[in-house]
Amino acid sequence: MHKQIQRGQSTSPTCREKWAVNVGKEVFFISGDQVAALKKLMTDGSRGLVWFGNFAVSIPHIQYIALVERSSILDNLPALPRETEVSEAERARMLDSLAKMREELIKKKVITSKHVSSP
Repeated sequence: MHKQIQRGQSTSPTCREKWAVNVGKEVFFISGDQVAALKKLMTDGSRGLVWFGNFAVSIPHIQYIALVERSSILDNLPALPRETEVSEAERARMLDSLAKMREELIKKKVITSKHVSSP
């Protein structure tokens, strides 16, 4: 009996896992989704081969399964930019620049004065 493990069968995970499956003298590494599928097959009584893409594992010959790495997906996200404090003088300069741009856009008839809201 042969079973094929499909990729992407899980909902959005919060961490990435790497599991080691020892079969005889070989150690194979599989993902958290794949180990969950393997566990289900083992608890359902399957006794054949389980295919993981380019290799297969014989369920009766598995010696151990161990979690070797777990990393949060959130650890891999880039840091968000922090808001910086703006001085009153800098704020006044930016508002003045914004008002000048609005006036130019009104002159070019890109926007009308009714589109302009006061700060």
